[in-house]
Amino acid sequence: MSNQEKRLFEHLVTKHLDYIYSKAIRLMHNAEKGEILVQQTLEDASMRFPQFDKKDDFKTWLDDILMTRPTLR
Repeated sequence: MSNQEKRLFEHLVTKHLDYIYSKAIRLMHNAEKGEILVQQTLEDASMRFPQFDKKDDFKTWLDDILMTRPTLR
């Protein structure tokens, strides 16, 4: 990932972090497990970010990654 992509990714994550964090805690019914889920989601998202279509909605894309985590299965 280029420096420009890293900055964009960090900006978008910061913008939507409260949403993804609160959703993870609700899903896991536990703050600590929610934090782990967020960390896993963000790691996965950072690996996939070069393929992210910038025309798509980042929040929706990040939410899709969160909801397909093996932790939730």
